[in-house]
Parts: sequence; C-alpha cells; structure tokens
Amino acid sequence: MSNIEYAPAVGSKFYEDGRVRQFPGNTVICMVNPQSETYAHCAWIQEQMRSLPFAHKFALLPLPSMHMTVFEFITDDTRLPERWSAHLPLDTSLIATDDYFIRTFAQVPQPDRFEMAYGTLNSGEVGVSIHVQPADEGNAQRIRMYRDALSEATGVRFPDHDRYQFHISLAYHIIKQTPEESEQFAALIRRVDASMQKDFGIFQTGQPQIAFFDDMFDFVPVEKRHLLRSRQNI
Repeated sequence: MSNIEYAPAVGSKFYEDGRVRQFPGNTVICMVNPQSETYAHCAWIQEQMRSLPFAHKFALLPLPSMHMTVFEFITDDTRLPERWSAHLPLDTSLIATDDYFIRTFAQVPQPDRFEMAYGTLNSGEVGVSIHVQPADEGNAQRIRMYRDALSEATGVRFPDHDRYQFHISLAYHIIKQTPEESEQFAALIRRVDASMQKDFGIFQTGQPQIAFFDDMFDFVPVEKRHLLRSRQNI
C-alpha cells in the first residue's frame, strides 16, 4: 500500500481526515453576498469539485464563509515580526490583538465597496481559489490607498503588501493527488476557468469589515467574537 502524502495545510489548518483545526486570528474581509452571482459561481465550482472521484482529497470551505480578504492582521500561531504588528510585542495575547485592531480599524474610513473582476481559477500547493483583481484603475487606487491606510494605522505590513493577490478561497488540499488525478483535476480547472472568463462578471464586494476566526470555516464580526472557542475568556 502506497504512503499517503498530505498537503501543506494538514497539521496547521486541517487534520489528516479533513476536519478543520483551530487556527485563530483576525482579519479584514468582504463577505460574498449569498444573493449574488459571485456566490452562485462559488457554489457551482465547488459542485464540480465534489463530483470528482477523489473529492475526499479536498476540504471544501462552507459557502456561508465565502469572502475576499482585503487586509490580513495576525494569526495566533504565526508570531513572526514580518507577519505581526510593529506596534505590538510578539507575545501579545490573541484577545489583546483583537482589541487593538478593533480600535485601529475604526480609525480608517471604510470604502463603501470595491468592484473586482475575474482573474483565474487557481489551484496551488495549498488550495483552490478564485483570483480576482480591481475592475479598473479607480478601484485599484481605492483598494491600494485603503490597504496603505490600514497598514499605517495598525503597524501591519506583510512582505507581500504591494503585490497581494486578492482571492476567494474555495477549498484546501488535504491529500496530494496522484499523477492521473492531477491530470483530471487540471482539465477541470481549465474547463471551469474558461466558463468563468465568460460568465463571472463583476464581484461587488460590499463594505470591508473586521472579522475574527477560530478556524478556516467561520469568520464572525465583533458582536459575535465572544462566541469563538479561542475567545471564551472575553
């Protein structure tokens, strides 16, 4: 019997059987409206993946969690200077980082929305996502200025700040595919990508919001933060 090879998200964000692991943090996101065409596209792509004979090798993310990350704050398990706030010690508690980001997030005026165009359907080493990009130069400038303002207010500036790839995550890889499965999956990606190039349209994001999470399956606003397992002592 051949050895199973697991993907990079196993051991950090997921268990070997595909169950989600606790991986708490905070972030700024735009949720995908369940009534939107973008949400329907996400559901359709996941359905194509679910139909594969090796679908058990993915962890599909819950549709209600679909979002585009606008600006990453921190994750509790990644305490490195380049992925932390320059204004906070590396040993700051998770709850204290929440409180700090709630205050500093509120100092930055929020855009009403961004308009994002389809880029590609991407399957990388870690997962599968829809890459999106600002629909025009005006949107590119507004999202760039907003991210720069958040960085200035919060002290967070990751190494990829100026080249961040906006995306909507659909699934994580759990078990690495065989060469034959990889060929079949690449064909599906090409087919779905061609369809999305024609049909995706414009993703109207809605207003960015600060969000908190225990894991990759659920992102909650400030008023529900106390319900998270990692924040039970708030």
